[in-house]
Amino acid sequence: MSCPLTDFIKQPARGVLYDLNRDKLTTITLATEDNLRWINDYAVAVLIEYLINLVNDITDERNEYKKKCEELENEKALH
Repeated sequence: MSCPLTDFIKQPARGVLYDLNRDKLTTITLATEDNLRWINDYAVAVLIEYLINLVNDITDERNEYKKKCEELENEKALH
């Protein structure tokens, strides 16, 4: 499968991790005592989830700010 990165990243963190085969459940399921790489994979999943949520929060805040600016501009134009 392939798609533009800009489209891929628009999905929730859970979807990104699933599509990368790095979601927490898969990582734990594949964990073995003789291969501790799963610990790194799990840490990466936690970090990716955190960063995607942070970007989404920042984007939401920016959109609210832009909306307020537009409302002020519209008010100003009416006066």
